Amino acid sequence: MTANKIKVGLIGAGFIGALHAKNLSRHPGIELAYVAEPNSDLGGKVAAEVGSKWIADPAEILSDSSVDAVWIASPASTHTDLIRRSIEANKAVFCEKPVGMDLVEVDALVDKYEDYGKPVFIGFNRRFDGSHARLKEIVESGAIGKVEMVSITSRDPNPPPVYYMKATPGGIFYDTIIHDLDIARWLLGEEPVEVYSTASCHLDNEVNPDREYDAATVTLKCASGAVCQITASRRAVYGYDQRIEVFGSKGMVQSENHGQSNVKLYQQDSIKQDPLQNFFIDRYATAYVSEIDTFVAACRGEKVDFPNLKDGREALFLSFEALKSARSDGPVRLG
Repeated sequence: MTANKIKVGLIGAGFIGALHAKNLSRHPGIELAYVAEPNSDLGGKVAAEVGSKWIADPAEILSDSSVDAVWIASPASTHTDLIRRSIEANKAVFCEKPVGMDLVEVDALVDKYEDYGKPVFIGFNRRFDGSHARLKEIVESGAIGKVEMVSITSRDPNPPPVYYMKATPGGIFYDTIIHDLDIARWLLGEEPVEVYSTASCHLDNEVNPDREYDAATVTLKCASGAVCQITASRRAVYGYDQRIEVFGSKGMVQSENHGQSNVKLYQQDSIKQDPLQNFFIDRYATAYVSEIDTFVAACRGEKVDFPNLKDGREALFLSFEALKSARSDGPVRLG
């Protein structure tokens, strides 16, 4: 570490990589030394914007002994290998979700490195949203008693581009709902024993020509009888719909939607308020910064909670099993 800063090399300068680069470069606990990106135009642009060195090959980050941590924001298919290589280079690791795309490879990684001595942090940023974190505190305090039901709503304002839908068949489960599955595990306090999913197509052919799933529900059942229901859609015309409700034996707690403001206008014939925030980069802007705070604390040896390799594995597993259930039109026992 340099002058109490964590020296970081970022891998990947696409949409999410560029967002991370901006946040990392502004963080007082981080020195963003490298941006690794094979596309020179993209990588050079992002590196210049944040005052870092652009490199094409991440091997330079891994071989630099002065680099404390690797921040992985490359395509999902590269994640497992880059986590492994980073651990072998004795670096702390932050990796965007998912932890990988091949469960066999992910299991091998977890088996070998679950007890690695440095942080391996998987980027489930929703845990670090202030409202969701407060809801978790209330649940853990016992204020609502024993958790019996969790309800999660997660609807995007607009569908992704056609090429993205084509490249990720079933992706609503392992690309989007995977966040909600992580939150479900985080709140239930026990692992589910059964998953039942339904999925359908509602978008028109111009937006979804391959009739890919664009709406889905997932129900998780635990051995205790606690259940979680997740509803997701790739289109919500009214904005980015993100809500959580936890119902227990002594009450209920909710984390509600965030509007563009908290102002309401009351008039004789109507009550009006501003629209919801537009997308995840707005709704979870502070969460992205808070997860950096937590990562820095973990690198400094502080005792903090964060989504680790095992959490990444379990959310990926549940997303695949949920997709299996939707395709088979029946419940799947987990074990």
